[in-house]
Amino acid sequence: DVGVRAAAAIQEDNAGEDVALDADGLPPGKTYDIELDRFTARLGEVFLTTKQVKPNLYCKISDKVITSLGKRPVVAYMSTGGAADKANIEHGEILLAVNGKNATNPNQAKSLITTETPPLTLKMHRPALPIVVGENQHMVKYDNSKQRAPSTMRGWKAKYVVVGGIAAKPYAMLMYYSKFEYDRVVAANLAKRHTGSDLKIKAFDLRGCRIVENQMITYPETSGPWHFFMIIPPDEATDGPFFPNVIKISHPNKEGLIPILEACKRVVEKYPTRPAKKPIPGTVPPSGGYAKVTMH
Repeated sequence: DVGVRAAAAIQEDNAGEDVALDADGLPPGKTYDIELDRFTARLGEVFLTTKQVKPNLYCKISDKVITSLGKRPVVAYMSTGGAADKANIEHGEILLAVNGKNATNPNQAKSLITTETPPLTLKMHRPALPIVVGENQHMVKYDNSKQRAPSTMRGWKAKYVVVGGIAAKPYAMLMYYSKFEYDRVVAANLAKRHTGSDLKIKAFDLRGCRIVENQMITYPETSGPWHFFMIIPPDEATDGPFFPNVIKISHPNKEGLIPILEACKRVVEKYPTRPAKKPIPGTVPPSGGYAKVTMH
């Protein structure tokens, strides 16, 4: 469970400001070697620079650490069932070398992975710092303006929810039918091809929204309360790059809700006001409509 694994890592902002970096400029953490047959072809470009992941994965890590890491390749995405996923490599880890050859940036990492003779020995570094993985499987409700949970469990829809990520703007929330569909979108973006007309992705712009936390509801079918939070659109939102309804996002346990909640809070804190009424080119569609997602 991506969200549950990430929840324990979320701490306060500017983590690493006072940590001692080693001789290679790396923060405290675990450096290890792992042998893989090869990353699967559909995994695509999974590495981004620390600067590129700063708005999302590294949003709680200090500028001191970001600067020290420079353009080192960071694991920004893993497809379900891919070699990295099966090897339990985690989001936010840093690739240091492939078969003993240093990887200093994402392009070099990709080149080494695709050209080196397998098996591949990857030297990885797992920072002992908070990594914010703003994605997880949730039950959601977004088609009415009521500030309360559905009266029955059937009122919820299962969605794979991603805030920002590598397939959208950092202030966008996208909802997929499953993690597999998110994988398809990322793969299509990396290959610079259309995802296909069968994918319907619900997309929302979170700028200027308000979050109501610590909500619970109990259903006869559940052994305990469901935890959820609500995303309230701006008072002025009736159309344009916003949505008029209230989004409810739930999870059977509170820990599983933390990563998406923290990611949403980060967005509304950074973007406290809504933009001009005229939609900005390249943003998500009006009123939380279905999106033809492109990588930014």
